[in-house]
Amino acid sequence: MKPIYFKSALVIMFSTLLGVNQACNQKSEDVIDDLQTQKTKPESIMGYYKAFTEAADGKFALKSFTTFASQDEREAWSSRLDGFFFDKNGKTIPGGNVQIGDIELKTDPQNSSYYYSDTSVPDAGKHLHGSKIKVSIKPKVGSNLRTTADTVSSEIYVPRLVRIIDPIKYKDSDTQPYMPIKAGGRIAWEIDVKNEKGIVILLEYDPFSVENEYLQEKGQLMNGKIKKASALTLKDTDGAYTFSNDDLKDFPANAVVNLTIGRANFITLREKEFSYTFFAYTVVVSSFQVKK
Repeated sequence: MKPIYFKSALVIMFSTLLGVNQACNQKSEDVIDDLQTQKTKPESIMGYYKAFTEAADGKFALKSFTTFASQDEREAWSSRLDGFFFDKNGKTIPGGNVQIGDIELKTDPQNSSYYYSDTSVPDAGKHLHGSKIKVSIKPKVGSNLRTTADTVSSEIYVPRLVRIIDPIKYKDSDTQPYMPIKAGGRIAWEIDVKNEKGIVILLEYDPFSVENEYLQEKGQLMNGKIKKASALTLKDTDGAYTFSNDDLKDFPANAVVNLTIGRANFITLREKEFSYTFFAYTVVVSSFQVKK
């Protein structure tokens, strides 16, 4: 696992992919450069981040998130479908109709440029994970000075929800509230044999978090004043990863780090000179304590 700049890590990894927003319709060469230095580089993972940062006429996403402690409780997963159409200057606009699987996105009454799934249906889109779905977009005549508009559609596989199977969860206690992470420690996940886009693992250390500030006050955490992050991509079918000393060398002993593991897929739909991108991803996040 190779250390990367914290700011870039936040951009390229799932910690910033928790929302398709108005600021995402721009290209960032730093994003691609950092990913190209990783230990393994499935081209599909590279393509995901490149597509996420490149300009498009519309971007929409299904995002599903939970914590390690809650991953087995399906109702604890938070899922959301939303997105935007953009004009040629990158500004959001009311752009047309969007159908994701069996869900038609609505527009916000307060912001007609914002498309989202019906809030009366909690966690809409969660049931799409692990299946191939159809994505259809019918642009609005008049948007982007269009005089005609054809419906464009294609199919995409939405990866299964991530589930960590090792380490085994244990009951939190006052003496050891975090699971340990150390060289030789192993993380394993349920394999998604249909996911060809790889698994992403991210470790993030924030010295200014409540947990790490407390440890520093008690003198239990030293030399931890700089934010750090490490990341790698693996084949989903690997099923597991064993952390090395090199993976953890930049994190202080006893530091509390956030571990994110996720999988993703995307598709770009093209109609004449226009392009629309749909992203689907799922992540599990948990806090671990570095042991050396």
